[in-house]
Amino acid sequence: MNNKQLPTKPIILGLTLTSLILGSLGILKPLITPKIASAISLNQSPFQLALRFRLPPKGAPGRRRGAGTRQGYCSSDERLIALMPGTNLGLTVAERPTFWFYVPYQGDKLEAEFLLEDNEGNEVYQEIVALNNTPGIVKVSLPENFRNPVASENHEKISAFSRNRVSSENHEKISAFSLKKPGFSTDSTNSTDSLEVEQLYVWRLSVICNPDNRFDDDYVWGGVERVSMSFELKNQLKDKTKRERLKIYAENGLWFDVLTTLAELREANVEDQELDEDWVELLEQALIDLEEISDQPLVDCCTSEQ
Repeated sequence: MNNKQLPTKPIILGLTLTSLILGSLGILKPLITPKIASAISLNQSPFQLALRFRLPPKGAPGRRRGAGTRQGYCSSDERLIALMPGTNLGLTVAERPTFWFYVPYQGDKLEAEFLLEDNEGNEVYQEIVALNNTPGIVKVSLPENFRNPVASENHEKISAFSRNRVSSENHEKISAFSLKKPGFSTDSTNSTDSLEVEQLYVWRLSVICNPDNRFDDDYVWGGVERVSMSFELKNQLKDKTKRERLKIYAENGLWFDVLTTLAELREANVEDQELDEDWVELLEQALIDLEEISDQPLVDCCTSEQ
């Protein structure tokens, strides 16, 4: 017996027309989900995603978080924090970089000592500042003529305690990072001081919790190194706005430059939400790990007491 062929083509055509009709009525859902055109979130700008800090493969001894609750003027459940990478070392092309700290303490009489030394322990700059408007993130900038004259006997007594404490934390290891004799340089064209290129310096901020006993200070310390401005980097930065320079600084691992530039942009554009998001993004990166202070305000500080 011969089997008759079934009319397959009319059946297929009928099913196709039925699917089209049901699909147009919303009864059937499409089997294939359309691909997402972009992976960028709607609340993120391409500029923000591009600001990724490239950590240089080097570091220095130090500690960027203080000891926590102290007596006297330093009473807080939070800790003193230096805005630094986890390596305790920040690079810069600036002649006189700016240093940033989160100070959790509050008080009308609160002061701090900022000290900068070369890698042999010689004092380069020292300043006592009044911590106004804290708690918050404060900055300490090196002035144009920051080189101190020969330190007075009184200052030697004030700072001797802190040098000993840094020595106890292997301060001598820092000299291994430098091949040249450390120090400072003076620009012959305008007679201003600047950090030596390719030299490691040690900075320290000591919050004076008890003026009668400086061993009660809460302090943080680490390294800063000025690197040379290469021809390629100079061309990259040429004719760029501050905002455009952020990505270049980040890609070249220039911590002090990207942090200071971004902070200054936020101070000048307080309503710019994208800059706030870039700040949070920078501090919360895995290699930076400063998430706990990413929402702290930048405060107007500090007044020199000298």
